[in-house]
Amino acid sequence: MALVALLVGGFTASAPAAGHRSATDTVAAGSADGTAVQAAGAKATGAKAPGAQGAGGKLTVAAVGEVDTLNPMMFILSNAYSLIPYLFEALTSPSHDSLSEQGPGLADSWDVAPDGLTVTYHLRAGLRWSDGAPLTAADAAYTLKRVLAGGPGGSTWGNYLDNVRTVKAPDARTVRLDLDAPSATLPKLPIPILPKKVLERYPDEKLDRYPLDPKNLVTSGPYRLLEGGAGSSLYRFQAWPGNWRGTSPVTYVDWQFFKAQDTIMQAILKGDVDYTSSVNALQARKLSSQPHVVAGQFPFLGNFLEVGFNSGSADPDTGKPLGDPNPAVLDPAFRHALTTAFDPAEISRKAFKGGMSPLRTVVPDGFPEFQWKPPVEDTRYDPELAARRLDAAGYKLNAHGRRTLPDGRPMPRLRIAVDASEQSSLLATRLIGEWMQDLGFDIGIDAMTADKLNEEVLSGDYDMFWWGWGFSDDPDSVLIYLTCGQRALQSDSWYCSKEYDELYAEQKHERDHGKRVAIVKKMQQVLHRDAPYIVLGQPMGQQAYRTDRWRGWTPAFQAGGDVMTDVSSLYSLRPTGNAARDTSADRAGRTATVVYGGVAALVPIWLIGRLARARWRRATAEERE
Repeated sequence: MALVALLVGGFTASAPAAGHRSATDTVAAGSADGTAVQAAGAKATGAKAPGAQGAGGKLTVAAVGEVDTLNPMMFILSNAYSLIPYLFEALTSPSHDSLSEQGPGLADSWDVAPDGLTVTYHLRAGLRWSDGAPLTAADAAYTLKRVLAGGPGGSTWGNYLDNVRTVKAPDARTVRLDLDAPSATLPKLPIPILPKKVLERYPDEKLDRYPLDPKNLVTSGPYRLLEGGAGSSLYRFQAWPGNWRGTSPVTYVDWQFFKAQDTIMQAILKGDVDYTSSVNALQARKLSSQPHVVAGQFPFLGNFLEVGFNSGSADPDTGKPLGDPNPAVLDPAFRHALTTAFDPAEISRKAFKGGMSPLRTVVPDGFPEFQWKPPVEDTRYDPELAARRLDAAGYKLNAHGRRTLPDGRPMPRLRIAVDASEQSSLLATRLIGEWMQDLGFDIGIDAMTADKLNEEVLSGDYDMFWWGWGFSDDPDSVLIYLTCGQRALQSDSWYCSKEYDELYAEQKHERDHGKRVAIVKKMQQVLHRDAPYIVLGQPMGQQAYRTDRWRGWTPAFQAGGDVMTDVSSLYSLRPTGNAARDTSADRAGRTATVVYGGVAALVPIWLIGRLARARWRRATAEERE
């Protein structure tokens, strides 16, 4: 299940490496890329105590949701992805200017062979881990090999290594990928690199034991972790000068996680929080009139919200059915008939307070050239058309005004699953349930925790759900989740189509951009016909930040866009005198908090092993609001 989300912490305009579960209750700016990175142990870096004053002061970010794990190989929630870049670097890093571009990271340059079958990365000189040890191509090659071998890292990051046959490190500063076929997504490679000497001690079955506590965590990012772990409400970071970017002007970053947006709004008003993307559209409008606060709304270019279906839960190896889906949801004609049954404008107005913009395909507005436009009649709210299509597919009304199955049997109750922690998602699901009832269905809304929702999806014990996905830097990052190979892994719909899989493989190998765009549009047409998802909109991002302690906030991707999209966002900030005084005040026990727009994920997030490999990209719709 997307981001990643796609449901976890806050969405950002630029999502994680693959898709992620999106959060529906919070504003989604500045999450997927992470705005800071942890660096190392206090002894190795000479770090100060948590309350010590730093020249750059402290930035406080607030978000709704939680963090499942800081392990880059096993996280699911997008909130986790927001923090991981503080700690771990990749060979390439997100661009602050373009959703679809990547810039240098650990590698400062790369070469692609004319035939597309070899990609070579050249690492920067003098890279080091936070414990002082050299960071070399051997670390990068070992991490990529672990992803390539499958396991937890494979389902999270494997789409970047499709077609890669071998990964080699011919010398300390060179990583070479040999491919069986050209890749449309390389050389983008945002997979966080872990230290070989640590990772090799934890095979896949023990990967959940990877040391992530502040004292033992070895990292490479611009920050080191001073406080926080799985399930914590506070994560505190300190700038680490050993990062290749140099020392961040933001000395300390506190990420505080809350259960409600109202609490975050009050923290912004009081000045206890410097930034958040976890406010809804109404709250952003109210905050925009306050002194020293900039607040606004912008399109979330890389996310979408959908009604999803159990399209055929079955064991991927044996084909034996799993779970107990309503037989109707297994029928593409039934699913497609509901394309016009729901009113996106009403969902935006009532559930998202105006924080959802129109979208009716799985490729969002961040990738306009890849986006296919469905038939106009399928983009309107038209319950009469939905009723006619249901009748034509055999789902007719009986004498009691209830739909029957095509064989005449009574239609079993349809269950719609939703994350209970997301107010916007709950409201949207209630509206969907009412429209389904009006069409003659018996509806049950199953509100549950994100963990439970993930379990239900993996077990096949569901019919429909409301959720969302967040893309990263390429449409491939979520399109892969509709392939047959993702069943029981990241797929939340259990969709499997030979036609779709063939198109997916074709676009993955196609290096001619125009031809690839045409293939991706064909894929969207197949998805529209089979309707494993009915996409209903694109979340609007809301953000609020204070200008009395920090200056230099820089929007990304668009005017008024997210000012906390990635690590580079922090490097543009400069403290005012208030920021320095706030840092000093920490020694007396005051803690400033930064609210971060909870991506729940698309995002979510959740278990280890097979579950933990399922869908970090999912974030909640509210977090993307």
